[in-house]
Amino acid sequence: MIEYSLQQEELMEYNQFQSILFKDIKLAKELVIIDQKHIRLDMQSKQIDYFFYRDNIVRKSNAKETFNLKVLGVEFNNKEKVLEEQQTIKLKTSLLGQEIIVFEEKPISRAKQINNYFLSEY
Repeated sequence: MIEYSLQQEELMEYNQFQSILFKDIKLAKELVIIDQKHIRLDMQSKQIDYFFYRDNIVRKSNAKETFNLKVLGVEFNNKEKVLEEQQTIKLKTSLLGQEIIVFEEKPISRAKQINNYFLSEY
């Protein structure tokens, strides 16, 4: 009975995190990769920071939220090539003892693609 309760708590925490991250990325104007453990989402009127630590994920906006999820690895396609249309986040975590991978994408605006093109020319 206790094991079932712990599993349900872990599933609830994961689903809450995934739902909030998905919503934040979709509503963000821009996704900025600060370093391998830190991203910033520029919203219309504020910024939201995500910090990926080994034993938890911290979302910092007006309030600080901590998700107790093990982070096994985080990868970004932060090269932003001229023809890239998406920025991706690949998060490896553990859920109910099994490794899983979460993918999220943020479209890169045409204006930013054009800007990247001109920056690559000079």
